[in-house]
Amino acid sequence: MNEKPTTARTLLEGWVRDNAAHLVGPVLDVGTTRGERSWIQVDRMTLDASPSRSPDLIADLEDLTGLPDGAFGSVICTEVLEHVARPERALTELRRVTAPGGSLLLSVPWIYPFHPCPLDLRRFTLQGLVRVVEETGWTVCHAGGIPIHPEAHAHLIAAVKLMTGGRCPAADSLGWSNWVIRATA
Repeated sequence: MNEKPTTARTLLEGWVRDNAAHLVGPVLDVGTTRGERSWIQVDRMTLDASPSRSPDLIADLEDLTGLPDGAFGSVICTEVLEHVARPERALTELRRVTAPGGSLLLSVPWIYPFHPCPLDLRRFTLQGLVRVVEETGWTVCHAGGIPIHPEAHAHLIAAVKLMTGGRCPAADSLGWSNWVIRATA
C-alpha cells in the first residue's frame, strides 16, 4: 500500500476544508493559484503579489486600494503573513475589503524552515497572532494549531533541551507546525 504521508500542508488544507462552511462568497484567496482549492463551492478570486503564479488579482497585500470596501464575503490567507513587511497593514486591508460579518481563515507557520520567496520575515507566537488579528478589527472565533508528528515533537524537545541546558519551558508550544485562526469581520 502506497499511502501519502500526512504533512503539515495536508493537515492545514484539511483545516481549511473543515472550516469551509464559514466561507461566504465571493472569497478572496490570498497567495494561491486558481488550481489550488478549486473544490471551494462559492465564487473565489485569487490574489498574489507575483504575476508568475497567474492569480486573478495582482496586488500588494498591504495596499488593496483597487478593491472596494466590503467586496468579499470571506478571506482565506494561509502561509502568507510571514512574507509581508507590515502584517498589521495587510490584515487591516483584508478587514476593509471583507463585508461586515464576513470570515477570515488565517494561518502562519510556527515551526517551519526559512523559506524566502522572496522574503521570509517572521514567526508569530499564537498570542502575538491573536493580538495582531484583534487589533486590526477582526473578532477571533477560534485560535489553535496544526499538530506536528509526535516523533518530530520528541526530537524538537530534545534539541531545545540541548540548546537551553536541560530546560524546555514551553515544550507544549513545540507541538505545532502552524497557527490557525478563524475570525469574523
